[in-house]
Amino acid sequence: MIRVLIVRRQRFGGIATLTRDLERSLWDRNIDLVVDDADDWIPDKTGWLVDREVSRKVREAARGFDVVHAWAYRAAWACSEALTGKVRWMYTAYDLPRTTQPAFTERISTAYAGLATSEAVRFALEEAQVTRVRTVVPGVHIPADLPTPEEARASLGLDPATTLIVGAGRFGPDSGLDALAAAGAELAEMNPDFLTVIAGAGAGQEALARPGVRVETVIALPWVWLQAAHVVVVPVRRAGFNLTMAAAMAMGKPIVARSLPALRELAVPDVSAEFFHDDPELGDALGSVLGADLFRETLGSAARIRADERLGWERYVDEMVAMYHAAAGR
Repeated sequence: MIRVLIVRRQRFGGIATLTRDLERSLWDRNIDLVVDDADDWIPDKTGWLVDREVSRKVREAARGFDVVHAWAYRAAWACSEALTGKVRWMYTAYDLPRTTQPAFTERISTAYAGLATSEAVRFALEEAQVTRVRTVVPGVHIPADLPTPEEARASLGLDPATTLIVGAGRFGPDSGLDALAAAGAELAEMNPDFLTVIAGAGAGQEALARPGVRVETVIALPWVWLQAAHVVVVPVRRAGFNLTMAAAMAMGKPIVARSLPALRELAVPDVSAEFFHDDPELGDALGSVLGADLFRETLGSAARIRADERLGWERYVDEMVAMYHAAAGR
């Protein structure tokens, strides 16, 4: 049995969902994976005194594990300080790096491996001279008890005549959900049967609510809302990977997404997703999808095929098992 410790600082969102699903899936693969929510003891800030105390806690947490897997850059920084030369550790680079200063790149280059969630992330890290980076695209684990779209809409109390637009994520500037709220309000003004639901958590929820737009506080990935959706919108302004988009694709949902390199890796423009560039274009992109039933159906079918090819959960689990065995040396 290989013992793996995952160190993460996110209790909700894509990282939380993926690590929780890995924890559930790897026991049958002879890997004892334990998730440590370190958001209460790895602060945002760094510095000599802070890093010294965090390093002590990381080493304590890692005791008895064969491999430590840090998720996201702040956790990777902490592991580089504490574990280099002591325990094999790796990290998942879930998003694009916010800094490529030498102090950052040199530290994370001490990892056994860096796992980039997209080619866009790998390219950004390698441009910054980070070494030993490979691309491992996450998979999607769809719940076995997911209702049908009709059952999902009924369970949420939606009128059958309602056309549902759904966006999800952490509230905040990078999410782009403010752009979705504005576009959703405009659509509802033109047609009261259009309803936009924004599901997520974090600061800034109050600023998103407006006529024709509902904001739901949801900690986990909002599977039922996604299943109920007629269109899923991914308006993020910064991304290395987006689990909401990946999940919607696996569910066969038509998607409108911002044209970012990492998202264009997930879906083929005009084939498995409709892309827009700037906030003012979102309303037109949504209108083109909502106004054409055949186009919407074709987008959803192509998205599911693309997800089957690239986002399978068993494929992802196999890759992670191989990485853990290699890092543990057995």
